[in-house]
Amino acid sequence: MTQEGPAKPSLSEAKNLITFFFWVTTSFLDLFGEMDLMQPLGHWITAPTGCEQYREQDTMYFLIFAIAAQADPTSKESLADTYFAYGRYLVTCHFSEQPSITAVQSYMLIAMYLFAAARRDAAFMYTGLATRAAYALGLHRDGSEVSSPAEQRNVHQRLWKAVRVLDGYISTNLGRTPANNQSCGTTINDRYSSTLALCQIFQEILDQIYSKRRVSSNMLRKISDRQRQWTSRLREGLENDGIPFTEYIDTADHKELNLGLLFVKSGYYWSIILLSRPFLVDHASSVASTVESSSPATSPKSAETDIMVSACVDSAIHLIELFQRLANLDRLPKRLPFVVNTVHTASLILALSVFLDYDRKLRIGQYLERARSILVLFGAHDPLAKCNLAINESLQRCCDSYIKKRDQRSFRRQGNLVAQYFGSLKEPETLDIGTSSCLLPQDESLSSVDLFDSDFNFLEPMDSASFLTDDSHPSLGNHGLEFTTSAIQSDFYDFIFPPDYTLFGSIDGGLRPLTSLDASFTDGI
Repeated sequence: MTQEGPAKPSLSEAKNLITFFFWVTTSFLDLFGEMDLMQPLGHWITAPTGCEQYREQDTMYFLIFAIAAQADPTSKESLADTYFAYGRYLVTCHFSEQPSITAVQSYMLIAMYLFAAARRDAAFMYTGLATRAAYALGLHRDGSEVSSPAEQRNVHQRLWKAVRVLDGYISTNLGRTPANNQSCGTTINDRYSSTLALCQIFQEILDQIYSKRRVSSNMLRKISDRQRQWTSRLREGLENDGIPFTEYIDTADHKELNLGLLFVKSGYYWSIILLSRPFLVDHASSVASTVESSSPATSPKSAETDIMVSACVDSAIHLIELFQRLANLDRLPKRLPFVVNTVHTASLILALSVFLDYDRKLRIGQYLERARSILVLFGAHDPLAKCNLAINESLQRCCDSYIKKRDQRSFRRQGNLVAQYFGSLKEPETLDIGTSSCLLPQDESLSSVDLFDSDFNFLEPMDSASFLTDDSHPSLGNHGLEFTTSAIQSDFYDFIFPPDYTLFGSIDGGLRPLTSLDASFTDGI
């Protein structure tokens, strides 16, 4: 097979594969222009496979076909494996020893195929090879192509951007330091790029929080300022990246869901999760240790910590709402590895929030079920999605068990309080909660506040977050408004879920920025 190569597809089938490739890789694998691949396709199809004159095109086309066939909803897995094996064979034989544009492009395509095949470590290694080859060519130096023709400079800048973006996405998915660890700009051809800016935010979060394991107020303000700036320039950045700011894009015969916009918006919410997740985990650990040791309750968390914890849960919900649209696609790609990973991350966040009793204000169980339904869409073909689906279902059972025990404990305590007030036909049950008993001394009167001050809070008035339990508000988000901590009321959810939000509506300022942190944080949390 490696000597003769696989049979080439027909011209129409090749065009369909190229179109599908651009659809499923838009925004994070911007290696080629669609016309640059379509124009020479006719001559390449008629040439024999393995012809030395078309060796570079053989390599590119077969790797592109492999990625498209791998994600195609029809049964093309064996064809994808055949295309990929031959494409990688050509790279190994002819482009593995000297850095070249073709080598960088080939390594990127191989990494994308392996990542979608759940071979993530191998994909991470190939992104490293692509980055090192790009460094060897000097693509990272802004002024290195001054003497080159304009067309070649554009190819170099576009390739360096693609290297940075794919390396950033894969490294962040795996929680590892990107191969490109130097501070880079957010422009391409002197134009602002939303995808480059997003990857720079990823890199800064990984370097400042996860590598140093230290959180400071100045660092949080700096990153949140970058996120607010990103939202304010979203339209400009998407236009420069060639991504329409609409929910659907028109094709020759039908409309398609704008996957590029979904990927970019999910990256924004994902960056908030990366920034705020340490606060959620730390708070959950504190609560768990308090319960386990039966020690007195710790002091309530600060307003700033409450914002970060709420932002983490908020962003997880937004991610699930965002990708819920995939369920309505007639032709859903079989492999979307970044979707699988972000949905799984969101389900982990939401499951953890249940143990902090966030389900009393939000329908956490409903969103966990939605995350499960998204993973089901990919679980039949993607082994990683199947694994994540099993984890999600186990988490749901754990959450259901916790909620059941919590409600039973609350009901027993409520019954004991009612028995003290009205009497009982059976012996009252003593239930210790923490270090105190629910039974009151016989000589102490019981007020209505004591009676109903329990986990259920029967007399609690309807708050502004109650609209979240109303199905008449199906979408979440905002209209690009900015908030400061001075606007925070008693309930953070008053502005975290405005009821008139539409994810893909006509919004001038883009997505809602992370709440600005005017109050100081404690250094070294």
